[in-house]
Amino acid sequence: NRSDKYIQDNELFKKFTHIADILKYPYTPSFSKKYNSGDFYNIANNLFALQKKQVETQGNVQIFEAETSKQEVEFVASKILTRVANDGLRFRDFGVLVSNLDDYIADIEKVFAKNKIPYFINKQHDLSSHFFVKFLKSAFVCVNSNFSYENVLAFVSNPIFGADDFSSVFGFVVESGINYKKFLNFESNERYAEIASFENAKPELEKFKTFAEKFGILLKDAKTAGDYIDAVMFVQDYFSCSEILTKLAKLEEDSNLEIESQITSKIFDRVQKYALMFKNFMGEIELSLDEFLLDFFSGIGEIKLNLLPVSIDTVVVQADTDGFFDIKDMFAVGAVEGSFPCSIKDSGIILDTELDETKTLSKKQV
Repeated sequence: NRSDKYIQDNELFKKFTHIADILKYPYTPSFSKKYNSGDFYNIANNLFALQKKQVETQGNVQIFEAETSKQEVEFVASKILTRVANDGLRFRDFGVLVSNLDDYIADIEKVFAKNKIPYFINKQHDLSSHFFVKFLKSAFVCVNSNFSYENVLAFVSNPIFGADDFSSVFGFVVESGINYKKFLNFESNERYAEIASFENAKPELEKFKTFAEKFGILLKDAKTAGDYIDAVMFVQDYFSCSEILTKLAKLEEDSNLEIESQITSKIFDRVQKYALMFKNFMGEIELSLDEFLLDFFSGIGEIKLNLLPVSIDTVVVQADTDGFFDIKDMFAVGAVEGSFPCSIKDSGIILDTELDETKTLSKKQV
């Protein structure tokens, strides 16, 4: 009848049938019913439910549905604690598989810490946000910005610089209004000496001035990628970055910042290897400073660092099953629409608005 023909010519119906054909999903259109619901909902409800052989799990697989991600994590934590207490398992016997790890990290950290469950989130760490990488980049940016006060403060405040009294430097900069190349001849301005914070800030300003003058000369003559990498090495050697990072890693470890400590202890070697590789491949290529900053530090942003658990007896949380061979109990967290979508608002194969249209069509009588 007319309704049948309208549905078969409808673009949404064609979209459903096309997807079903691609997935090789068997279906038989049925239009001569009181309500036009059969074909649309048969495909939609089974779109991501491909037929698989049923397996008897003997109760070894359980499904828990929660309203929030926090409830999911709390359920997992309660199960782990129960099995450790009643079944004699160790924390290392559990693995937590998370489909969208970044969305769950905050809840996992809070809930596991609250329940005193040792855990290790096994994820790749981006090096570009580490203070060592920021320090290297800040050195170049200071010169490139003609020593604007924002970049000078960012450089001096970095723990690699090792300022003993940064608050005095900050106070002096704010009160004096010093900016640009005045940082390189601050001693010639008698007005600065009248500022209360000047004497305490002076040692740090002299330390920055000495470095900036030498580094500025080095960059002035730089033309190739190899020249700029030599400048990177100069910064590392001038501030004894390797030794400083070793000390800072120990401080982080003493403060129970195990993940941060591991990254700090490994980052120097990773950046050093990358810098040498960069020089080997691009050493003779002429670059402007802006081009070098873009190429070199965007490359560092692609470096990912994998860490190791700080304790043997710990629950491993990760986004895949690699390394889960010896566990005795695994929890799959986040098996929601993000992983097994039925509908995703304004995205995906079938839009929510399109599903709403099927509901409207299904209510039309033939």
